[in-house]
Amino acid sequence: MRRYLLGRERLVAEVRWHLVWLVRPVLYVVAAAVVGTYLAIRVNTDSPLLDVAGFAFLASLLFLGWKVLEWRGERLVVTDRRLIMITGLLTRRVGVMPLRKVTDMTFERPLVGRLLGDHGWGTFVLESAGQDQAMHRIPYLPEPERLYGQVSHEIFGDRGPYSGGAGSPDPEDDLLIGSGGPPGGPGPVRPDSEDRPHDRSAHDRSAHDRSEGAESGGDAPLDEPGPRPGRSDTTEIPAVRDTTGGDRPAE
Repeated sequence: MRRYLLGRERLVAEVRWHLVWLVRPVLYVVAAAVVGTYLAIRVNTDSPLLDVAGFAFLASLLFLGWKVLEWRGERLVVTDRRLIMITGLLTRRVGVMPLRKVTDMTFERPLVGRLLGDHGWGTFVLESAGQDQAMHRIPYLPEPERLYGQVSHEIFGDRGPYSGGAGSPDPEDDLLIGSGGPPGGPGPVRPDSEDRPHDRSAHDRSAHDRSEGAESGGDAPLDEPGPRPGRSDTTEIPAVRDTTGGDRPAE
């Protein structure tokens, strides 16, 4: 059973089906034995009915043995994280339902199961958040009241997924990429938009700088093309006196 558990998963309960699960194959054996005995008394020993009754009794015994082997291998396992139902003899089937996905759980006990008290049986009917459910109805559970209390405590208890305590799952787990890595390893990877602060574009910075320069009356930023405010864009050429009696501009 340990091979189905995770490294830090805690086992809460492990139960086989109630023995009432074997009542039907036992009744088949009893019925075949009664019919064979009746035929052995009423008919001749050469009658083919005795052969049919013998084959029926042998088949019922084989069916009972098959069901006993199934009963020994099938079980329901409850951990602090999941419900695991193991069924099948030749083909092993393992159904898993996380406790955080359980939205409703109905507890049923038939009349005969209640009359047997602590030795009776019950049925769990589970509803989950998803459409495809690995398990929905789990019958023939022994000690159903004790098992119901254990499952309810793990789901709705102090450390359950609906308590909001230390044991409940983080709502951001579904939004993180790569969460749940080994201790000491890299942390969860968030989308690229959260890896760096939001910067304004170059156009927004330029517009902001121009507005500040206009309000203060100062010069525009050095990286801005065009003329500067308050100054002429024409370069003054100093005058050079002409020896002929006039001034001419220097070349």
